[in-house]
Amino acid sequence: MYLTVNETQVIKPYVFTGTLITEWDDGRNVWDEVLKSDNCVENFADNLVAICCHFGFDGYLLNVENAVSPEQVSGLELFVKRIHRKLHDKIPHAEVIWYDSVTKEGKLEWQNELNHLNR
Repeated sequence: MYLTVNETQVIKPYVFTGTLITEWDDGRNVWDEVLKSDNCVENFADNLVAICCHFGFDGYLLNVENAVSPEQVSGLELFVKRIHRKLHDKIPHAEVIWYDSVTKEGKLEWQNELNHLNR
């Protein structure tokens, strides 16, 4: 469903996203596997994009509620960039929403906002 605002602007009044949620020790184990190589990051992003396209989602809420090691933070950032790019390649209007619980140091610390610690 789309709404026509004027002759040139059409908006979608809602967004349906899939949710990727990882929590606690099990979540940390998931990211240990995903972030062990660039190839694993690439495959994980490709599979999530395929699921998104198959089910007609408009993107993902990325809800990582577990710590990651400081050495893995750059890999997690790479994953977010890759899934964003890959989603937009397939779905130009895709949304990627980052939940604010992991800091740049990899710590699990809810911020209740996007700020310099978790962007």
